[in-house]
Amino acid sequence: MIDIVSDPVGAPSQPDLSIKPDVVFLLDESGSMSSHQAEVVSTFNEYVRKVKGTAKSVSLYTFDSSGIREKLYKIAPDRVRMLTTADYRPSAATPLFDAMGQVIAKFEFNQRLVQFFTHTDGLENASQEWTKHKLDEKIAHLQQHSSWLFTFLMEGLEGRSALGDFKGLKMAFSSENRSGVMAAAVMSTVNYSQTMDSNPTTYTSTGSDEIDLDKGEEIKPLASGDVTSTQAPTSGGNS
Repeated sequence: MIDIVSDPVGAPSQPDLSIKPDVVFLLDESGSMSSHQAEVVSTFNEYVRKVKGTAKSVSLYTFDSSGIREKLYKIAPDRVRMLTTADYRPSAATPLFDAMGQVIAKFEFNQRLVQFFTHTDGLENASQEWTKHKLDEKIAHLQQHSSWLFTFLMEGLEGRSALGDFKGLKMAFSSENRSGVMAAAVMSTVNYSQTMDSNPTTYTSTGSDEIDLDKGEEIKPLASGDVTSTQAPTSGGNS
């Protein structure tokens, strides 16, 4: 894998909770996504358009077994150049854990709240450095101490198998419901920007940490009294 953490975000004493979140999007670019290339590009662009005024910035990373590619780095949504199919060309295998671990590490000391999206339709099959256990520890630390909201877009049966055991806000969907999951992703970002809540169960209509978009489950709209300020993280440092 290409090392993308040679220039990580600098470490603050604790994140600044008074401003809009940074959105980090990790998108599977392995071969199994090739049949949906155009739809993936168009729905990501739609997400970016709809979080203008809500997210502080958007970063986008794609990955396959040839490496991790930084497509966007902390660009304000209204300044993002829309992606084309030339920017997203799926091929090769799926080093899911390595990609998650390396991109998380790049933003670990971020000075703002982070909503970290992972989108895949395939199983882990090529990682060499990061394990599920190591990721679980890192995710739990950032949820507890930095109020990150981890959001997993689980496409199809293999996407659910790949991501369903992680702790975070999980959205299961079929490839035919790609626009539905991006609408739910937008709603989750809107809610997170107002509540600063890293607990995934507060976002769902089911009261669990997972929704199935194909069954009509959805992100719960905020009620007028739901906008709260969570306790500031105790540390932005390493676990």
